[in-house]
Amino acid sequence: MLVWLLVAALAGFAQADHDVLHDFEGYQNGKYGVVPKQTYHSSDITSPILNYGEWQKKLILSDYSNHLFLTLDHAGAGPYVFRDDDLSLVYADPSFDYAMSARVQVVQGKQYLTLWHGALNRGDSQGFCVLFDEHYQVAFNVTLGPPLTVDADMHECEVTRDDTVLLTAYQDKKFDLSSVGGKVEDVLADSCFQEIDIAEGKVLFTWCASDHFRPDATFWNYTSTFDAKRSTSNDDGTGPYATSSGFDAYHINSLQKTAEGNYLVSLRNLKALVYIDGKTGTPIWNLNGKLNDFKDVTSPEVLAANEGSEGALGFGWQHDARFWDNAISKITFFDNHDLTTQLDCTGSSCSRGREIRINTSDPENLTVELTREYRSPHGLQSVIFGSMHPLPYPHGPTASALRQFLVSFGVNAEFAEYTSDGQLIRDVQYSPLYPGHSVGGVGVQSSRVYKQSWTGDPIWPPSIAAHSNGTLWVSWNGATEVREWVIYGADTKASFSEPEGRPRSGHRQTSGMMYPLKPLFAVAREGFETKVELGPQRPPYVKVAALDVEGEVIGYTKTVWLGGDVSLRYQDTLSYVALSGLLV
Repeated sequence: MLVWLLVAALAGFAQADHDVLHDFEGYQNGKYGVVPKQTYHSSDITSPILNYGEWQKKLILSDYSNHLFLTLDHAGAGPYVFRDDDLSLVYADPSFDYAMSARVQVVQGKQYLTLWHGALNRGDSQGFCVLFDEHYQVAFNVTLGPPLTVDADMHECEVTRDDTVLLTAYQDKKFDLSSVGGKVEDVLADSCFQEIDIAEGKVLFTWCASDHFRPDATFWNYTSTFDAKRSTSNDDGTGPYATSSGFDAYHINSLQKTAEGNYLVSLRNLKALVYIDGKTGTPIWNLNGKLNDFKDVTSPEVLAANEGSEGALGFGWQHDARFWDNAISKITFFDNHDLTTQLDCTGSSCSRGREIRINTSDPENLTVELTREYRSPHGLQSVIFGSMHPLPYPHGPTASALRQFLVSFGVNAEFAEYTSDGQLIRDVQYSPLYPGHSVGGVGVQSSRVYKQSWTGDPIWPPSIAAHSNGTLWVSWNGATEVREWVIYGADTKASFSEPEGRPRSGHRQTSGMMYPLKPLFAVAREGFETKVELGPQRPPYVKVAALDVEGEVIGYTKTVWLGGDVSLRYQDTLSYVALSGLLV
C-alpha cells in the first residue's frame, strides 16, 4: 500500500468536487448561480454547492454522527447524504418526485434509511413512508389505513421503539365551522395520525384532533370569503387558506411515541404541543396555545441570557417537537415564531431552536421553563419547516446528556450546530437565503436536517468517466466506506480476470488478490468524485477498484479504453436511478 501511495505522488490527481465555499456575500449575490449546484463527470446527479460561515472543526462531533442528511423539497432533488467531516457528497437520488425528511431509524435492531415520498399539495401531501436497507433497496413501504381514506402526509415518518411507524394525515370531513366564521355545513381538513405495524401494515391506533379540540382553539383565521376550492393565504394567517380542500384548524406536523406508550403531538395552528394518552386519545396536557395548562417559571437570568426571548411559552407555528430524556421532561423543537420569512431579524421575531424543561410531577401545578434558544447568525425568520436535534443523535429517548445541537432553519436553506451553552460551531448554507421566500420560491429548503451515523453498501458498482488524455473521474454513489481508489492498467481488456462490479461471490478481497496485474498506484478518496491524471505513459485499458479503511476491495468499475481521440464518458446508471422503479 505504501508503495502505491509513493507512486501516486508521481501522477497528478486532484479533487473533482467543487470546494465548499466561504463567501457569504458572493453566495448571496448569485456569484455561483441562483441555486448553486455542481455536476459530475462520472454520474448524472447534481448536488448543492455548500457555503459556510463559521466552522470550528475541533468541536464537530463527527465520530458519533458521521453523515448529514438533507432532503430538498422539489422534483428531481430527493435525499442527499454528505460526509460530516468535509461536507462532501456521499449519496443522492433525484428519482423522487417529492421527498421529505430522510434520516436513519432502527427496526428490530437494524438501521434503515427512511424518508417520506409522494405528491405535494399546499400545506400537506399524500404518499408513503419508505425504509431502505444498507443496499438502498426497499425493505418496507408503509401508508395509512381505515378508517382514514388518504395516504400518509409528508410531516412525519417516525419509527417507534415498538417497531411501528407514526404517520400524519389531513382528512377532509364535513364539520360545523361557524365558531371560526365558517358555515354550519363546511369542510374541515382534520389533523389525524395513525400508528402502523411496519411488518404487517396493520393500523394499531388512530387519532384525530377534531375529536378533542374545537376549531376555535386555532390561531389560523377563517374568513367569510372562504372557498374550499382555493388554497391561498396571506402571510399573517388570514385569507382563504386551505390544506387539501378543507380549513386547516390544527395542522399536525410532528409525532413521537414515548416509553409510556403516549404521544407527543405538535399542532402548529394551535401553537401548542399536546401530550396524548396512548389508550384513550385524550389530551393529558396542553403546552401553550389557548388551552395551555402550564405556568412559565423561566428565571430572569435565563431570559437575560437569551436576548429577545419571550419565555418558555412565547413560541408559535412550531415544528419537530421531541422529548430527549427518559424522564420525558426535556423537549426540543423549532420555533418558527412568526408567519414571515426574512433575514437580519432582531428582537423576539426571529425563528430559533428551543430547549425547554417541563415538570408534571404535580398535576395541579404544571410548570415549564426555557433552558436555551439557538438562533441563526444571519437573523433568520422562517415561515415554514425547521428542526432541532441533540447531538449525538439518539434513535429514541435516552438518558444521555445533550452535548450539542443541530438546528435547521427550514425554508431558509441553512443549518447550524451549537454547543449546549449556545456557542456557534458551524453554520452551513445549501442555497442562498431569500427574504420573503416560501414554498415554490426561487431557492430550495429542507424540512428537517439530520446528523447521524450511516453505512451504505450499494448493489451497483462504482462509476468511472475517462478522457483520452488520461484523465479519470471515479465515484460510487451511496458507498460510505470508500477510503482509496486503486488504478489498474493493461494492454488488453482480457487481461482483467475479474468481472466488473462487486468482488467475486460478494466477498471482499485484498487488493493484491484482485487481478494478476500489479496496481499502477492508489489515491485517497477526495470528495464524491475523485479526479486522477494518469500522465503520458498511460496504458490503453484501465479499471479502478474501491478500497475500504482495511485495504480490502469492496467494488470496482468498468474497464475503460484510453486509446481513442475523443472524450469517453462511462456511467453506471444504476448509481443514480436505482430506486426509481421500486417505489409504489
